[in-house]
Amino acid sequence: MERISQLLYRQLSGTLSEAEHKELMTWATEHPDNLRFLEELHAGNKLDASLDDWFAIPEKAVADDPRLETEITRHEQLIKVRQLRRWLPYAAATVIFAAGIWFSATRQQPPDPAPQAMDERLPADIPPGGHRATLKLADGRAIDLSEAQTGIVVGDGVSYMDGSSVSDLGQDEKLLSEVPPLMSLSTPGGGTYQVTLSDGTQVWLNSASTLKYPARFVGTERVVEVSGEAYFAVAKDVQKPFKVISDGQEVQVTGTEFNLSAYQDEPEIKTTLVSGTVQIVNRISNVVNSLKPGQQGIVRDASTNVQQVDTEPYIAWKSGYFYFKHTPFEEVMRQLVRWYDVELVYKGDIPQETFSGEMDRDLTLNAALELLNVSAVRIKITAGNKLIVY
Repeated sequence: MERISQLLYRQLSGTLSEAEHKELMTWATEHPDNLRFLEELHAGNKLDASLDDWFAIPEKAVADDPRLETEITRHEQLIKVRQLRRWLPYAAATVIFAAGIWFSATRQQPPDPAPQAMDERLPADIPPGGHRATLKLADGRAIDLSEAQTGIVVGDGVSYMDGSSVSDLGQDEKLLSEVPPLMSLSTPGGGTYQVTLSDGTQVWLNSASTLKYPARFVGTERVVEVSGEAYFAVAKDVQKPFKVISDGQEVQVTGTEFNLSAYQDEPEIKTTLVSGTVQIVNRISNVVNSLKPGQQGIVRDASTNVQQVDTEPYIAWKSGYFYFKHTPFEEVMRQLVRWYDVELVYKGDIPQETFSGEMDRDLTLNAALELLNVSAVRIKITAGNKLIVY
Protein backbone atom coordinates (compact mmCIF):
# COMPACT_ATOMS: atom_id res chain seq x y z
CA MET A 1 0.00 0.00 0.00
CA GLU A 2 2.86 2.37 0.79
CA ARG A 3 4.35 1.81 -2.67
CA ILE A 4 1.02 2.54 -4.40
CA SER A 5 0.64 5.66 -2.26
CA GLN A 6 4.03 6.85 -3.52
CA LEU A 7 3.10 6.17 -7.14
CA LEU A 8 -0.24 7.96 -6.82
CA TYR A 9 1.47 10.94 -5.22
CA ARG A 10 4.04 11.12 -8.02
CA GLN A 11 1.35 10.87 -10.67
CA LEU A 12 -0.50 13.87 -9.23
CA SER A 13 2.75 15.79 -8.66
CA GLY A 14 3.91 15.15 -12.23
CA THR A 15 7.06 13.26 -11.20
CA LEU A 16 6.05 9.76 -12.31
CA SER A 17 8.72 8.07 -14.46
CA GLU A 18 7.99 5.79 -17.42
CA ALA A 19 8.88 2.70 -15.40
CA GLU A 20 6.74 3.84 -12.48
CA HIS A 21 3.87 4.54 -14.89
CA LYS A 22 4.02 0.92 -16.09
CA GLU A 23 4.13 -0.28 -12.49
CA LEU A 24 1.03 1.75 -11.67
CA MET A 25 -0.77 0.43 -14.76
CA THR A 26 0.08 -3.15 -13.73
CA TRP A 27 -1.46 -2.54 -10.31
CA ALA A 28 -4.53 -0.95 -11.94
CA THR A 29 -5.20 -4.04 -14.08
CA GLU A 30 -4.91 -6.48 -11.18
CA HIS A 31 -8.44 -5.76 -9.99
CA PRO A 32 -11.42 -3.82 -11.44
CA ASP A 33 -11.65 -1.75 -8.25
CA ASN A 34 -8.06 -0.60 -8.73
CA LEU A 35 -8.70 0.58 -12.27
CA ARG A 36 -11.97 2.26 -11.31
CA PHE A 37 -10.28 4.15 -8.49
CA LEU A 38 -7.42 5.27 -10.73
CA GLU A 39 -9.86 6.49 -13.40
CA GLU A 40 -11.81 8.47 -10.80
CA LEU A 41 -8.61 9.95 -9.44
CA HIS A 42 -7.43 10.89 -12.95
CA ALA A 43 -10.77 12.55 -13.74
CA GLY A 44 -10.67 14.52 -10.54
CA ASN A 45 -14.05 13.11 -9.45
CA LYS A 46 -15.31 11.63 -6.19
CA LEU A 47 -12.31 12.66 -4.12
CA ASP A 48 -14.03 11.85 -0.86
CA ALA A 49 -13.03 10.36 2.45
CA SER A 50 -11.98 7.12 0.78
CA LEU A 51 -8.80 8.91 -0.28
CA ASP A 52 -7.74 8.86 3.35
CA ASP A 53 -7.31 5.10 2.98
CA TRP A 54 -5.96 5.00 -0.60
CA PHE A 55 -3.94 8.15 -1.10
CA ALA A 56 -2.67 9.33 2.27
CA ILE A 57 1.11 9.09 2.25
CA PRO A 58 2.30 7.24 5.34
CA GLU A 59 5.14 8.75 7.30
CA LYS A 60 7.19 5.64 6.64
CA ALA A 61 6.68 6.04 2.86
CA VAL A 62 8.11 9.54 3.03
CA ALA A 63 10.98 8.37 5.20
CA ASP A 64 11.77 5.54 2.77
CA ASP A 65 11.81 7.84 -0.25
CA PRO A 66 13.82 11.07 0.28
CA ARG A 67 12.53 12.41 -3.05
CA LEU A 68 9.03 12.72 -1.57
CA GLU A 69 10.42 14.65 1.38
CA THR A 70 12.35 16.90 -1.04
CA GLU A 71 9.21 17.61 -3.10
CA ILE A 72 7.18 18.39 0.02
CA THR A 73 9.88 20.70 1.38
CA ARG A 74 10.15 22.51 -1.96
CA HIS A 75 6.38 22.90 -2.11
CA GLU A 76 6.27 24.32 1.42
CA GLN A 77 9.01 26.83 0.54
CA LEU A 78 7.10 28.04 -2.51
CA ILE A 79 3.94 28.40 -0.45
CA LYS A 80 5.84 30.55 2.05
CA VAL A 81 7.33 32.72 -0.67
CA ARG A 82 4.04 33.33 -2.45
CA GLN A 83 1.89 33.21 0.70
CA LEU A 84 -0.37 30.54 -0.78
CA ARG A 85 -3.06 28.92 1.26
CA ARG A 86 -2.18 25.66 3.01
CA TRP A 87 -2.89 22.39 1.24
CA LEU A 88 -6.65 21.84 1.01
CA PRO A 89 -7.99 18.51 2.26
CA TYR A 90 -8.35 16.15 -0.67
CA ALA A 91 -11.84 15.26 0.51
CA ALA A 92 -12.99 18.90 0.25
CA ALA A 93 -12.20 19.80 -3.37
CA THR A 94 -10.79 18.49 -6.64
CA VAL A 95 -7.31 19.85 -6.21
CA ILE A 96 -4.00 18.77 -7.72
CA PHE A 97 -0.57 19.94 -6.65
CA ALA A 98 2.36 19.72 -9.08
CA ALA A 99 5.94 20.97 -8.70
CA GLY A 100 5.06 23.67 -6.23
CA ILE A 101 1.82 24.83 -7.89
CA TRP A 102 -1.81 24.24 -7.05
CA PHE A 103 -4.82 24.25 -9.29
CA SER A 104 -8.51 23.66 -8.57
CA ALA A 105 -11.37 23.22 -11.00
CA THR A 106 -14.98 23.90 -10.02
CA ARG A 107 -17.43 22.23 -12.38
CA GLN A 108 -20.60 24.24 -13.04
CA GLN A 109 -22.12 22.24 -15.89
CA PRO A 110 -20.11 19.02 -16.19
CA PRO A 111 -19.69 17.78 -19.77
CA ASP A 112 -19.91 14.12 -20.65
CA PRO A 113 -16.67 13.30 -22.45
CA ALA A 114 -15.80 10.01 -24.04
CA PRO A 115 -13.67 7.69 -21.87
CA GLN A 116 -9.95 8.38 -22.07
CA ALA A 117 -7.42 5.56 -21.88
CA MET A 118 -5.24 5.81 -18.81
CA ASP A 119 -2.04 5.11 -20.75
CA GLU A 120 -2.78 7.76 -23.37
CA ARG A 121 0.20 10.02 -23.90
CA LEU A 122 0.25 13.47 -25.37
CA PRO A 123 2.14 13.20 -28.69
CA ALA A 124 4.25 16.32 -28.23
CA ASP A 125 5.27 18.91 -25.71
CA ILE A 126 5.60 22.65 -26.14
CA PRO A 127 8.02 24.74 -24.10
CA PRO A 128 6.90 27.92 -22.35
CA GLY A 129 7.39 31.37 -23.83
CA GLY A 130 10.36 33.55 -23.05
CA HIS A 131 11.95 36.95 -23.63
CA ARG A 132 11.20 37.54 -27.30
CA ALA A 133 10.49 40.78 -29.11
CA THR A 134 11.15 42.78 -32.25
CA LEU A 135 12.19 46.42 -32.16
CA LYS A 136 11.22 48.54 -35.15
CA LEU A 137 13.23 51.76 -35.42
CA ALA A 138 12.03 55.06 -36.84
CA ASP A 139 14.03 54.50 -40.02
CA GLY A 140 12.20 51.23 -40.68
CA ARG A 141 14.88 48.83 -39.50
CA ALA A 142 13.62 45.81 -37.55
CA ILE A 143 15.81 44.16 -34.90
CA ASP A 144 15.08 40.79 -33.30
CA LEU A 145 16.06 41.39 -29.70
CA SER A 146 18.17 38.98 -27.67
CA GLU A 147 16.29 36.23 -25.85
CA ALA A 148 19.03 36.27 -23.22
CA GLN A 149 18.00 39.80 -22.23
CA THR A 150 14.82 40.88 -20.44
CA GLY A 151 14.39 44.38 -21.79
CA ILE A 152 15.74 47.55 -23.41
CA VAL A 153 16.37 51.16 -22.37
CA VAL A 154 15.68 54.11 -24.66
CA GLY A 155 18.10 57.03 -24.44
CA ASP A 156 20.45 58.58 -26.97
CA GLY A 157 20.38 55.10 -28.44
CA VAL A 158 18.78 51.82 -27.46
CA SER A 159 20.58 49.49 -25.07
CA TYR A 160 19.82 46.33 -23.18
CA MET A 161 19.27 46.39 -19.42
CA ASP A 162 22.88 45.35 -18.83
CA GLY A 163 24.16 48.35 -20.81
CA SER A 164 25.15 46.55 -24.01
CA SER A 165 24.14 48.38 -27.17
CA VAL A 166 21.21 47.47 -29.40
CA SER A 167 21.28 50.38 -31.83
CA ASP A 168 22.64 53.91 -32.20
CA LEU A 169 19.77 56.31 -32.92
CA GLY A 170 21.93 59.41 -33.29
CA GLN A 171 22.32 59.07 -37.07
CA ASP A 172 18.59 59.39 -37.73
CA GLU A 173 17.89 63.09 -38.42
CA LYS A 174 14.15 62.53 -38.02
CA LEU A 175 14.69 61.98 -34.31
CA LEU A 176 15.89 65.57 -34.00
CA SER A 177 12.66 66.98 -35.45
CA GLU A 178 9.99 68.69 -33.36
CA VAL A 179 7.76 65.62 -33.60
CA PRO A 180 9.95 62.49 -33.48
CA PRO A 181 8.44 59.53 -35.37
CA LEU A 182 7.22 56.54 -33.42
CA MET A 183 9.24 53.40 -32.83
CA SER A 184 7.60 50.12 -31.82
CA LEU A 185 8.33 47.14 -29.61
CA SER A 186 6.36 43.99 -30.47
CA THR A 187 6.19 40.61 -28.77
CA PRO A 188 5.05 37.45 -30.58
CA GLY A 189 2.87 34.72 -29.12
CA GLY A 190 4.98 33.22 -26.35
CA GLY A 191 7.02 36.37 -25.82
CA THR A 192 7.43 39.08 -23.19
CA TYR A 193 9.76 42.06 -23.02
CA GLN A 194 10.35 45.21 -21.02
CA VAL A 195 11.23 48.74 -22.13
CA THR A 196 12.30 51.80 -20.17
CA LEU A 197 11.22 54.90 -22.08
CA SER A 198 13.19 58.14 -22.34
CA ASP A 199 11.29 59.69 -19.38
CA GLY A 200 12.02 56.74 -17.09
CA THR A 201 8.60 55.11 -17.49
CA GLN A 202 8.83 51.30 -17.41
CA VAL A 203 6.56 49.14 -19.58
CA TRP A 204 6.26 45.35 -19.54
CA LEU A 205 4.70 43.79 -22.64
CA ASN A 206 2.81 40.51 -22.47
CA SER A 207 2.55 38.05 -25.35
CA ALA A 208 1.23 39.18 -28.75
CA SER A 209 1.42 42.86 -27.86
CA THR A 210 2.80 46.06 -29.39
CA LEU A 211 3.88 49.36 -27.85
CA LYS A 212 4.44 52.42 -30.06
CA TYR A 213 6.42 55.30 -28.57
CA PRO A 214 8.72 58.18 -29.57
CA ALA A 215 12.47 58.12 -28.95
CA ARG A 216 11.90 61.22 -26.81
CA PHE A 217 8.82 63.01 -25.54
CA VAL A 218 8.20 66.57 -26.73
CA GLY A 219 5.34 68.99 -26.17
CA THR A 220 2.94 69.15 -23.24
CA GLU A 221 2.14 65.43 -22.90
CA ARG A 222 3.71 62.01 -23.23
CA VAL A 223 1.75 59.77 -25.60
CA VAL A 224 2.16 56.07 -26.39
CA GLU A 225 -0.06 53.52 -28.14
CA VAL A 226 -0.75 49.93 -27.07
CA SER A 227 -2.41 46.87 -28.51
CA GLY A 228 -2.42 43.67 -26.49
CA GLU A 229 -1.45 43.78 -22.83
CA ALA A 230 1.05 45.93 -20.95
CA TYR A 231 1.92 46.87 -17.39
CA PHE A 232 2.93 50.50 -16.85
CA ALA A 233 5.01 52.06 -14.07
CA VAL A 234 4.73 55.69 -15.17
CA ALA A 235 7.39 58.20 -14.14
CA LYS A 236 5.69 61.12 -12.39
CA ASP A 237 5.63 64.48 -14.17
CA VAL A 238 2.65 66.68 -13.31
CA GLN A 239 3.67 69.18 -15.99
CA LYS A 240 3.54 66.57 -18.73
CA PRO A 241 0.73 63.99 -18.30
CA PHE A 242 1.19 60.48 -19.67
CA LYS A 243 -1.43 59.18 -22.09
CA VAL A 244 -1.91 55.59 -23.29
CA ILE A 245 -4.05 55.20 -26.40
CA SER A 246 -5.64 51.87 -27.32
CA ASP A 247 -8.45 50.89 -29.63
CA GLY A 248 -11.53 52.17 -27.79
CA GLN A 249 -10.09 54.15 -24.90
CA GLU A 250 -7.44 56.50 -23.55
CA VAL A 251 -5.78 56.32 -20.15
CA GLN A 252 -4.52 59.61 -18.70
CA VAL A 253 -2.06 59.63 -15.77
CA THR A 254 0.79 61.62 -14.27
CA GLY A 255 2.55 58.92 -12.22
CA THR A 256 1.09 55.55 -11.34
CA GLU A 257 1.11 51.79 -11.93
CA PHE A 258 -1.59 49.95 -13.84
CA ASN A 259 -2.23 47.02 -16.15
CA LEU A 260 -3.93 47.48 -19.50
CA SER A 261 -5.41 44.57 -21.44
CA ALA A 262 -6.53 45.66 -24.90
CA TYR A 263 -6.32 42.63 -27.18
CA GLN A 264 -8.16 43.14 -30.44
CA ASP A 265 -9.67 39.65 -30.32
CA GLU A 266 -11.36 40.34 -26.97
CA PRO A 267 -14.58 42.35 -26.60
CA GLU A 268 -13.46 44.35 -23.57
CA ILE A 269 -10.59 46.63 -22.61
CA LYS A 270 -9.60 46.22 -18.96
CA THR A 271 -7.59 48.80 -17.03
CA THR A 272 -6.57 47.59 -13.56
CA LEU A 273 -5.11 50.22 -11.23
CA VAL A 274 -2.44 49.15 -8.75
CA SER A 275 -1.36 52.54 -7.36
CA GLY A 276 -1.97 56.25 -7.99
CA THR A 277 -4.95 57.51 -9.96
CA VAL A 278 -5.93 57.32 -13.60
CA GLN A 279 -8.72 58.57 -15.82
CA ILE A 280 -10.06 56.39 -18.59
CA VAL A 281 -11.80 57.99 -21.53
CA ASN A 282 -14.22 55.95 -23.62
CA ARG A 283 -13.36 57.04 -27.16
CA ILE A 284 -16.85 56.21 -28.44
CA SER A 285 -19.03 57.84 -25.77
CA ASN A 286 -16.35 60.30 -24.52
CA VAL A 287 -17.37 59.38 -20.97
CA VAL A 288 -14.56 59.90 -18.43
CA ASN A 289 -14.16 57.69 -15.33
CA SER A 290 -11.59 57.96 -12.56
CA LEU A 291 -10.07 54.85 -10.98
CA LYS A 292 -8.69 54.34 -7.50
CA PRO A 293 -6.21 51.61 -6.50
CA GLY A 294 -7.87 48.20 -6.59
CA GLN A 295 -10.43 49.28 -9.17
CA GLN A 296 -10.80 48.11 -12.75
CA GLY A 297 -12.33 49.97 -15.65
CA ILE A 298 -13.99 47.83 -18.32
CA VAL A 299 -14.72 49.45 -21.66
CA ARG A 300 -17.02 47.61 -24.03
CA ASP A 301 -18.10 49.60 -27.07
CA ALA A 302 -19.75 52.80 -25.76
CA SER A 303 -20.21 51.55 -22.20
CA THR A 304 -17.77 51.79 -19.29
CA ASN A 305 -18.05 49.87 -16.03
CA VAL A 306 -15.91 50.39 -12.91
CA GLN A 307 -15.58 47.62 -10.33
CA GLN A 308 -13.49 46.67 -7.30
CA VAL A 309 -11.18 43.73 -8.01
CA ASP A 310 -8.33 41.67 -6.62
CA THR A 311 -5.50 43.01 -8.79
CA GLU A 312 -3.29 39.90 -8.55
CA PRO A 313 -4.97 37.80 -11.27
CA TYR A 314 -4.48 40.68 -13.72
CA ILE A 315 -0.83 41.45 -13.00
CA ALA A 316 0.58 37.98 -12.15
CA TRP A 317 1.89 37.51 -15.70
CA LYS A 318 4.38 40.32 -15.11
CA SER A 319 5.92 38.34 -12.23
CA GLY A 320 6.06 35.08 -14.19
CA TYR A 321 3.00 33.11 -13.18
CA PHE A 322 -0.67 32.55 -13.97
CA TYR A 323 -3.18 33.41 -11.27
CA PHE A 324 -6.78 32.31 -11.79
CA LYS A 325 -9.64 33.30 -9.50
CA HIS A 326 -12.98 31.85 -10.60
CA THR A 327 -11.70 32.41 -14.12
CA PRO A 328 -13.91 31.05 -16.94
CA PHE A 329 -12.45 28.17 -18.93
CA GLU A 330 -12.45 30.22 -22.14
CA GLU A 331 -10.34 32.96 -20.56
CA VAL A 332 -7.90 30.40 -19.09
CA MET A 333 -7.42 28.93 -22.55
CA ARG A 334 -6.86 32.35 -24.15
CA GLN A 335 -4.02 32.99 -21.72
CA LEU A 336 -2.46 29.58 -22.37
CA VAL A 337 -2.79 29.94 -26.15
CA ARG A 338 -0.96 33.28 -26.15
CA TRP A 339 1.82 32.12 -23.85
CA TYR A 340 2.48 28.78 -25.59
CA ASP A 341 1.76 30.16 -29.08
CA VAL A 342 -0.61 27.40 -30.13
CA GLU A 343 -3.82 27.22 -32.12
CA LEU A 344 -6.97 26.48 -30.12
CA VAL A 345 -9.72 24.28 -31.59
CA TYR A 346 -13.01 23.49 -29.84
CA LYS A 347 -14.57 20.22 -30.99
CA GLY A 348 -17.77 20.93 -29.05
CA ASP A 349 -19.30 23.52 -26.79
CA ILE A 350 -16.98 25.62 -24.67
CA PRO A 351 -16.86 23.98 -21.21
CA GLN A 352 -18.69 25.98 -18.56
CA GLU A 353 -16.10 25.65 -15.83
CA THR A 354 -14.24 28.15 -13.71
CA PHE A 355 -10.73 27.68 -12.39
CA SER A 356 -8.91 29.03 -9.37
CA GLY A 357 -5.25 28.67 -8.56
CA GLU A 358 -1.71 29.61 -9.42
CA MET A 359 0.95 28.07 -11.64
CA ASP A 360 4.33 29.15 -12.95
CA ARG A 361 4.62 30.27 -16.55
CA ASP A 362 7.88 28.32 -16.95
CA LEU A 363 6.01 24.99 -17.14
CA THR A 364 5.75 23.12 -20.41
CA LEU A 365 2.29 23.01 -21.94
CA ASN A 366 1.92 19.32 -21.06
CA ALA A 367 2.54 20.12 -17.40
CA ALA A 368 -0.02 22.93 -17.49
CA LEU A 369 -2.57 20.67 -19.18
CA GLU A 370 -2.08 17.99 -16.56
CA LEU A 371 -3.49 20.49 -14.09
CA LEU A 372 -6.47 21.21 -16.31
CA ASN A 373 -7.12 17.49 -16.73
CA VAL A 374 -8.25 17.12 -13.11
CA SER A 375 -11.65 18.15 -14.45
CA ALA A 376 -13.80 16.25 -16.92
CA VAL A 377 -12.53 18.37 -19.79
CA ARG A 378 -10.46 16.49 -22.37
CA ILE A 379 -7.56 18.46 -23.83
CA LYS A 380 -4.87 17.21 -26.21
CA ILE A 381 -1.97 18.57 -28.21
CA THR A 382 -1.87 17.43 -31.82
CA ALA A 383 0.51 17.94 -34.72
CA GLY A 384 0.97 21.49 -35.89
CA ASN A 385 0.84 22.88 -32.34
CA LYS A 386 -2.93 22.60 -32.16
CA LEU A 387 -4.66 22.45 -28.80
CA ILE A 388 -7.87 20.42 -29.09
CA VAL A 389 -10.66 20.75 -26.51
CA TYR A 390 -13.27 17.97 -26.74
